[in-house]
Amino acid sequence: MSTVQCYERNERIRDYLSLVRPIAKRFSYKSGCDCDDLIQVGCLGLIQASHRFNQTQAGSFNVFAKLHIRGAILHYLRDSSSLVRLPRQVEERALKLRDKSEHVLSPDDQIIKQQYKYKSKWVELNEEYLPDRKFCWKAIERSEQYEQIQLALKILTQDEQDIVRLVVVEGASLRTAGKNLGVSAMTIQRRLKRALARLRELLASDHSA
Repeated sequence: MSTVQCYERNERIRDYLSLVRPIAKRFSYKSGCDCDDLIQVGCLGLIQASHRFNQTQAGSFNVFAKLHIRGAILHYLRDSSSLVRLPRQVEERALKLRDKSEHVLSPDDQIIKQQYKYKSKWVELNEEYLPDRKFCWKAIERSEQYEQIQLALKILTQDEQDIVRLVVVEGASLRTAGKNLGVSAMTIQRRLKRALARLRELLASDHSA
């Protein structure tokens, strides 16, 4: 990557940071997930978008960035909302029933709604997302504008760095990350939340210094 390309990509990240918070807040409201956690995930999605963007092919970076921010957050929410996946048609039907009283539902719909109660969060399924979320981890390390993020990530333990890289950056499922690291999916979920909380604290301390 040339110096000019690096500068342009870093400028895009800085100019479009304001896109992250509104998207994170909306998904936090829908899911009940901590907004600050989603902001951190969304920022990594923005960095991903900046390093993958090709202006001659992709058109508007605003649209391109929003898709990546939403995609990163949706992946995080869908993976952390439940370790047991219901069939897609059951989830879609349950979402339509969530605001209805059970006494007005058919027996089948009551069963569907009860099944969905085992999930820890409600997550909309009809948002745009990108199935291919892999991008080079080295792209973050090359980001001069995001030296604070780079330094904060390096302060995390190696285990926390590995989990953030696998789940947030490379888009691995909790189960896949667990297999790679030799722990359960539930353990990955807990450690990821802790890593994002530490990352948030480290970045907040940098800004207040």
